[in-house]
Amino acid sequence: MRPAAPLTGSGVADAVAVCAAVTAPAAHFPDGARHARSVPPTPAPDARLGVRPGWVTGDGAGLAGIGLPASGCGQVLGCDRAGRAVAARLHGPGVRTVGAAVDDGVALTLVERAVATGASVLLFTARPGVWAPLVRAADTPAALWVAGWRYPPQPSLSALRPTDYCLVVLDGVDSGPAAPTVWRLAPAGAPVTGDVTVAADHPGVLTVRAAGSVAAVRPVPTPLV
Repeated sequence: MRPAAPLTGSGVADAVAVCAAVTAPAAHFPDGARHARSVPPTPAPDARLGVRPGWVTGDGAGLAGIGLPASGCGQVLGCDRAGRAVAARLHGPGVRTVGAAVDDGVALTLVERAVATGASVLLFTARPGVWAPLVRAADTPAALWVAGWRYPPQPSLSALRPTDYCLVVLDGVDSGPAAPTVWRLAPAGAPVTGDVTVAADHPGVLTVRAAGSVAAVRPVPTPLV
């Protein structure tokens, strides 16, 4: 991965950042401030590994000892005009509400990547058929589920409650249970508010706003199944 350039603007407050290379200790912004929640440093490689910027080579035993963080500056939303990855924290401490006015494909990708970065997601929707393929692909009800569906008959799921999920997604419904982070999804073009907002203001471009900073992102979808 190439090192990232900083976003235009400052004061992004740990919400939006262009991802730095895995070897970098933190993302940097134009004012020189370091990203408050930096990507944890990887362990020092042993003598069996060769290290150069952006690459680590070695045998299987040596590579197995390297820990790569699943997230740190957030989940990948897409890329900037130079093709560099752009990420935003859309759940977790400091992010209580997210508004996303996007089409179904982008909404599915946002939820998929939230799960991939450690969120446990409970969906409240009047369109369960839209989400069913993603839920089936995840195949982990404790990580992704649709409210109102019956859990599989597994002992580990018998005591699961809505409050056990850290992220509640409201897809076209007015309310749901309290959660550390709540997303409200709306059709592309609709007005949205939140600590972070993601809006499909123009075809093929997402506008991400957080703490007074703005980034334009070209979404890069991933296969859901």
